[in-house]
Formats: sequence, C-alpha cells, structure tokens
Amino acid sequence: MAQHGLVDEKVVSVLERFHVFERSVNLDGDHLDEVAMLIEDAALRPERVNWRELEVATEAMAAEDEVQEFDSALRKHLPWTARSATVERQWLESLPPAAPVLKALPEHSALGPRAWDRALEGTLSLLSQAGDYHIRWNTDPETGSLFRSLWYRFGEKGMYGRREILSKVVFSFGADPSHERNPRHAHAFITRRGDIGNPVRRSVTMELNGIHVRRPLRFLSFGDALHDELIEGWLPKDNGLVTLDVALREDHALWSHGGPGLYLLRLSIIDPEAALMGGGLEERLLDSVGPLLKFTRCALEADTRWIRAQLTACMTLDVRRKEQGSWIQVEAEEVAALLNPMAQERRGLARASILRASEAVIAAAKDELSEQRYADEMAARSAWGHRFPGFRESLVGRLTVVEEEGRDAIALVSEELRRAERALNVARERGNRGQITRAENVRVTTVETLRATNAFWNERARWLRESEDRVRRVLPQEKLTALLRTRRVSQAPERKAR
Repeated sequence: MAQHGLVDEKVVSVLERFHVFERSVNLDGDHLDEVAMLIEDAALRPERVNWRELEVATEAMAAEDEVQEFDSALRKHLPWTARSATVERQWLESLPPAAPVLKALPEHSALGPRAWDRALEGTLSLLSQAGDYHIRWNTDPETGSLFRSLWYRFGEKGMYGRREILSKVVFSFGADPSHERNPRHAHAFITRRGDIGNPVRRSVTMELNGIHVRRPLRFLSFGDALHDELIEGWLPKDNGLVTLDVALREDHALWSHGGPGLYLLRLSIIDPEAALMGGGLEERLLDSVGPLLKFTRCALEADTRWIRAQLTACMTLDVRRKEQGSWIQVEAEEVAALLNPMAQERRGLARASILRASEAVIAAAKDELSEQRYADEMAARSAWGHRFPGFRESLVGRLTVVEEEGRDAIALVSEELRRAERALNVARERGNRGQITRAENVRVTTVETLRATNAFWNERARWLRESEDRVRRVLPQEKLTALLRTRRVSQAPERKAR
C-alpha cells in the first residue's frame, strides 16, 4: 500500500523493478543491499535523490540478478505466487456467509469476510434479546473509539450473598466473574475488520461507577476464544433428535409461507479433512514420532488446509414440512424465517418449550430422517466429482514437494548422526568418561530423531497417496436433527427459549 505522490510510491516503483511482488528474488544479492541503502537514504532525504536515475539503475541491477536467481525443479509445484494469492483472495471474496443468517446484510457487504463478520452480529443480537448476556456499546474515554462489551447476567443474591450466573456459557478464560458486576469481569470486543485499526488496538479502557479498568480488546471471529466457546457452548451436547414446540407471534415472517405445523430439520457437513484424520491416522502418527511432535501437528494442519483448498467443505441444511401426511422440501426463504426468532416487526423473540409429541409422530420423523441420511450419503459421493481432475494434478505436485522435503530432512539428520558418531569416536580416543557419556547421549538422541524422521515422512507421503481414495469414502457428519412444531400466538408467552 502506498500513497500517490509521496516517497513510498516511488519506493514501490523501485522495488517493482526487482519483481518482488511477483516472484521470489535473490535477497542475498549485493545489488539488493545497495538498493535498500539508497531507499533508506531517500526516505530520510528525498530531496537529494534522482528517482529516475535510481529506477534505471535498479532495472539494470535486476537484469544482472535475473541470471543469478536460484531455480528449482519444485518451483512449478509451489503455490506461492502473486497470481495464486490473487485467485485465492477473489475466491474468498465471492463466498457469502452460510445461510441462514440472522441479520439482513447490506448489499455492499453481502459477500466475503465483511459479510462473515456482520453475520455474527445477528447472533449477538439474539443473545442480547434472549437475556443471556448484557451486550452494550461502549466508548473508550481515552481514545473516543467505539467497542462492545459482554457481561454475565446474575440472579438474586443467595443465602451467603453470592449470585448465580444465569448466562448459559461461562467462559473458561479471563477473570472469575466473582458473582458481581465489575469491568474486570467483562469482555471487550469488536466484530468488524475495519475497526481493528492501524496500528492494531489491543486494549480499551472500560468505566463503571468511577472505576477505570484496562481490558484486552478481542476481535470476535473464528479462532478467538470468546467466539469459539460461545458457539460451542450453545451446540446440542448429544446426537439425539431435538424436539421443540415453538410459539411465534402473528407478525412473524414464517406465516407468509404457510400455517402452523411440523418441521423436520437436519444439518450435516461433509469435510475432506476426514480423509486425513480418519481411521486413527493422527493418533498413530503422533505416537510414532515423539521427537517431532510439534512439527507433525503443523504438517497435519498444513495438509488439512491444502486438501480443504482443493475440495471445499459443504454444509447441507435439509428442512421439510409435514403436509397432508407427507414431508415436503422447504424453500430457503421459509427456512430462514423458521430459524430466525427475530423475524418479526416488534422487538422480542419467539419462545420454545420441549415438544410433547406422541410416539407415532416421533417414529415418523425418525423414519424420514433415515431417508434424508441415505439421500445425503448418495449426494456426498458425487459432491466433489467435478473437482477430482484438478485435485489429482495438485496432488502430484504436493507429493513431489513432500517427498523432496522428506529426502532432504532425512539427509540432514543422517549427517547429524555421522557427526555424532565421529564425536563419540573422538571422545573414546581421549578416554574422558564424561565426554563419552555426553557423546553417547547425543548419538542415541540423534538415532531416535532419524527413526522418527523416516517414519514421519514415509507416513505423510503414504497418507497423501491414499487421500483420493479416502476422500471418495468420506461421509457427511450429522451435526443437528430437530423436530419443530410451530404455533401462532397473539403475544409472546412467558416461557423462555433455551
């Protein structure tokens, strides 16, 4: 990023002569050192620099360095190019949040990361309206910047002056809520990438009743502990059928699609990660490569990212409505209304309680679920069929790189073993018992590292070679099944949804 007309724009034009934004460069070259020094001088004393002459000189240097640039048989298989980064970015920008989304997204932010951030805001609004947390807007008194805060809700004081936490999810990190309302126990967060700031805001000041407390500022998104524990805490804890009787107001959006009745919902995900992590592979590998434990975990994560980039995980949300004795597939608009308790004009929420249904109704729903599962598994077998030609081509490149890396890693450890054996021989010749013991320990450790290195790289190449066959056998993982009976009410009942 550079501003037009300033020194940084001219610096970029000079660097472009070396093609640093397009491919790897000879970073050890004397020419680059010289250009770096000239650019540093230019930044401090721009009036003394003839930028046109510097650009011409730089182009000549780049041409000389071109012939010195390292070449590798692996280069064509490596994805780290400006073009691949651009394609990846464009693909990410084209992805909308997974439907249904609880909040209407503005047209200018309906796709890409900004849409994912804003989709989460509907969940926060739902938690706030449901009374599970206090979620407020705050202003940092030191900087004037806006952020939001999340506070636990408490019940009345008990016999010993302590209050029960009413919020369903109590986070495992941060200060103990201590059964009192205090800024030290609140979480400060932002949800939009544009609010992160440059430089990044890492903390904010919170104020309550004259108390000023500095709190970490979280970016509430995937990977943040606050986000992940919040989502995980609200997921059903068993794989059984969830049965709910849902009361919706007369102005709820669902009634524009039909009347009250029974809905059957099934959510599943098919993820290519299962091809690498299935069959106890991860446990078997980690058990066999003790000295390389951290490295092995990183490799597993890297291969998971690679296979997901080739074969995108897919979520299936199948919702059906009981109509005249049959289950009818529901359109997306109706699903979005059914699953949005805030889809009404007046502020408030739909309420739900446990569904008291007959055994016959439950049995019929389970029979329909069995059919849904069968259809889902049949569809899963062809989910990535059109992408397998590209996957095979990418797999050849991935294997080439991994096998070459493996040979290099084994060669390096083998050389370390030879050095350890030479050091042991020298120690024995000198007859120093302490030196001999240390040299023997080094040799034993190196032998174990070589064994683990061989095992790891052989196993990694094997699981990649088998990955296509494994992917073809991946089945959807069922995340949620639910039977919902919807009722129309003139006002919200007193019972609270959970």
